Amino acid sequence: MTASNSLNQKQGRESIKGKMLKGILTSVIIVLTMMAVFVVGSAFVGVDSIRSGEIAAETDATAREISEYFTKYVTIAEQMAANPEMQVFFEGLNPGESIAESLQFDALRKYITSASDLDEENILVSWVADVDSSQLFEDEDSGFITVLGDWVITERPWFSEVVSAGKTVITEPYETTATGEMTISIVSPVYAGEDDLIGVAGLDVSVSTLSEMMSRHKLGNTGFFFLFSPENKIMYAPDTSIINKDISEVQIDEKLLQLLERGEEGFISYQLEEAYRGYYEQIGETGWAVLSGMPTREYNNVIYNLSIVIVVISVAAMILLVAIINKISNNIVRPLRKLKTVAEDIADGNLNIELDSTGEDEVGEVASSLEKTVIRLKEYINYIDEVTDVINEVADGNLRYELKQAYEGEFQRVKLALESMAHRLKATFRQIDEAAFQVSGGSEQIAVAAQSLADGATSQSVSVQQLETVIAEIGSQADNNAIYADEAKEK
Repeated sequence: MTASNSLNQKQGRESIKGKMLKGILTSVIIVLTMMAVFVVGSAFVGVDSIRSGEIAAETDATAREISEYFTKYVTIAEQMAANPEMQVFFEGLNPGESIAESLQFDALRKYITSASDLDEENILVSWVADVDSSQLFEDEDSGFITVLGDWVITERPWFSEVVSAGKTVITEPYETTATGEMTISIVSPVYAGEDDLIGVAGLDVSVSTLSEMMSRHKLGNTGFFFLFSPENKIMYAPDTSIINKDISEVQIDEKLLQLLERGEEGFISYQLEEAYRGYYEQIGETGWAVLSGMPTREYNNVIYNLSIVIVVISVAAMILLVAIINKISNNIVRPLRKLKTVAEDIADGNLNIELDSTGEDEVGEVASSLEKTVIRLKEYINYIDEVTDVINEVADGNLRYELKQAYEGEFQRVKLALESMAHRLKATFRQIDEAAFQVSGGSEQIAVAAQSLADGATSQSVSVQQLETVIAEIGSQADNNAIYADEAKEK
């Protein structure tokens, strides 16, 4: 394997620390996320219930106070109308007769003046009006009496409301001509019998106190209240520039506008300059209504804060967990790295190493096993050295050797093989010695025979030489004979 391939493999491997961080952190993140979702979800339900209850309770408290305010003056007007002298007074007046000429006029005027004195701050004036003569007079503080024939009761805005309702009504706020103050009239009918309307008793009440009452009510830190008249005129609002304006004259959420037109009580989410959560409640049967509003950011700020706290705690827990895992993994990886270095030394043939195998965990067990392996490898080297010495002895002709090592395990076969080799070599050389002895005896006999043969060859050589001489002489004689023959032939 090349160095680059080894480097690539190292780069491709994932460390134990990385696996621990990855595995544990992934599990912890999942668990923390599930816990955070559960906690935030549960908190959201609880906070939503608390906030909704708070908004509804504050809205209801505001509506009750406004209702009590109206009830106080409605009661005064109804008590005026229920006065028996009031009924006698109206029944005694005839069309065209001046109201001031009635015998009960002074007593009745003092009576309605006493009604004004019940709340001089808010009751601007108390008054009564006769239907038949179409006349009206006010309390002694005012002293106003309509001129006979100049004032028509049936043309008053509240008259049709009284006739239609058949009970005390609260008029739409209006601006008085004398003071320019926003005022409401509380008008209570006076009947002769069950259906015969003969007159009314009324109070003109300032609505400035309503603004003061509304301003005292708080909703959270940035919440507010609206107060609407029966015809949805804004009588109180956090933005003073829209007070006394009709709802159609200001920019308002369509959903809120529909709710006001329907007059349905309940919770509502709407949009003005920002998103709001609020509660809409009617004030009794007056037609007036209160609307609360709390910015959604404040409505959910507990959830937001809780979410931030959970995120901070989770992040802190993650950081702490990473530090703990890092420390634990270092305690695991550090001895493993030492074992890796030792293993590399062993792979390079260096067995002179020191191992700390005193640990009681799995790493200590691995180190102990590796230490045993090193000891065994040293024994194997002793085996190899002895085998090498034996082979060298055999090469030098020494077949008498003794194996001193134990040769445990697989090396037992090496020992058996060396011992078997020694026995076989000894047997082979014994046979060679015997064969050599036999060859030595045969060679002596061959040498004697060879000597005899050599002597015979010498004798034969002499005879051959003699024979050659004879043959040479015979040849010479033959040559002479041939010459002689040729001469004889010629002759």
